Amino acid sequence: MSRQGAVPSDSSRDGHQLSLTLRPRVDIPPGSDQILTRTPTEELRPLMLSVSQVCKALGLSRTTLWAMVRDGEIGSVKYGARLLFPLPVVEEYVAAQAGRAREQAEQRQRARSRRSPVK
Repeated sequence: MSRQGAVPSDSSRDGHQLSLTLRPRVDIPPGSDQILTRTPTEELRPLMLSVSQVCKALGLSRTTLWAMVRDGEIGSVKYGARLLFPLPVVEEYVAAQAGRAREQAEQRQRARSRRSPVK
């Protein structure tokens, strides 16, 4: 009976016409000047990631991630028995690793250009 968010009906039992249109619900506080950066159908990104989510996102083993936490390479939050990683902390870690990789690539390029004579 329902078709793409709308449920039309020609008549109801009492003879009155009924037309119903469903719209996505978006809760915006009154007086808020907040701009939506996502469409209502998109899923919210999690603010905290679990150990398994971080391992999957970074392509690491659990053992490696635990060692990184122990060594202070990546920040985490203890929530009850769970260890969680704030999304901004994971993104900062990735950005730092990308910066480090760029610096190493530039150093290798400079070292190669010093070794090979220009003709």
